[in-house]
Amino acid sequence: LYWGGLRLGEALALAPADVELGAGRARIGPGPRGGPAARTVALAPEALALVGEWLERRREIAGAREGEPLLCTLR
Repeated sequence: LYWGGLRLGEALALAPADVELGAGRARIGPGPRGGPAARTVALAPEALALVGEWLERRREIAGAREGEPLLCTLR
């Protein structure tokens, strides 16, 4: 996500639905305190591969529901 220029809070706020693997991009929403406007960022092929692998693993984790953040813990 570093390659996409995401701020830490933006990365932590990502949901699985925000990442479009086929299009190679992620939708970044505005910050909770009226930060920068929503935008779309391109993700490097290496980042897309890692996010794709994580999404597969995430589906296997008990309790990982679609409404939860993309970057959840394994507990």
